[in-house]
Amino acid sequence: MKIDNLAVGSWALILFKGYKTHFCPSELVGDLIADIGARGGNAYEVRETDNGGADLPGIVAADRRWEDILIGGFKLGFPSQDFEYFMEELELSPVRKFASGREYHKVHGWIHCVVLTPEQRAFVLKTMAEMLPAVHQRVEEENRRFLEAIDKANEGKLRVMSWRAQALRGTVPPKNRN
Repeated sequence: MKIDNLAVGSWALILFKGYKTHFCPSELVGDLIADIGARGGNAYEVRETDNGGADLPGIVAADRRWEDILIGGFKLGFPSQDFEYFMEELELSPVRKFASGREYHKVHGWIHCVVLTPEQRAFVLKTMAEMLPAVHQRVEEENRRFLEAIDKANEGKLRVMSWRAQALRGTVPPKNRN
């Protein structure tokens, strides 16, 4: 898809060869491509999309919950368990400037980055702050169900170990420094 084919107010998933993929509002796509291109990322593909997000590395739980924030027609999502992490990253994200002088913010996930205008960042942070109490409740419930599943799996002869379960119970052993 050519950049000119992106609708005003739409979002793009930009796949750069050798770089993380980026979710980016259409008004910043040209600047982002020029920026990555200046660093050698000249092979890319642009796809219009209506959803995206970022998460952290680790073992993926198939039933893990995501929290969604609507920015116009784009659904930005973060896993509930990582919600506060990304909120803090976004709060701490410095204002960046493209060569054109246009300002933006970027949040890095494991495989994807999310690029936002300063206005979008302010909106997302306000929305995240409003969502936070309910997200905490959902995370507590998700943690409770996770621990119950670990306990049930460990009722027989099978022994399932999980750093997450140990962390939730406050029983993570110290790292071996030898």
